[in-house]
Amino acid sequence: MAKQGKISHDEYEFIDRGEENFHHIKLVDKSPYKDVVFQFGEVKLLEEDGALRVKFEYEVFENPRFLDTKSDKFVNYIGEILITNLEELLFYNKFKREQSSGN
Repeated sequence: MAKQGKISHDEYEFIDRGEENFHHIKLVDKSPYKDVVFQFGEVKLLEEDGALRVKFEYEVFENPRFLDTKSDKFVNYIGEILITNLEELLFYNKFKREQSSGN
């Protein structure tokens, strides 16, 4: 996955489609893939040649404008959403641990 840079939170939103423990992501107005709704599947972190690589599966549920959601460009785009959220989750968990230990 090629590094594109952080994806802004105003390019997507999490939506609940009534499935327990599963959230979908809708790409919104500021996204080049506006109106696409997808969900991440299995996510793996792999170390290759001393670098960390993210491999993931995804499923598209809505694509009303018939955009190419199988292209490397789309995969890289949603990969950046995944990375952004993983980084925020790791930072949040680290912050919570530091706060609870009194550091």
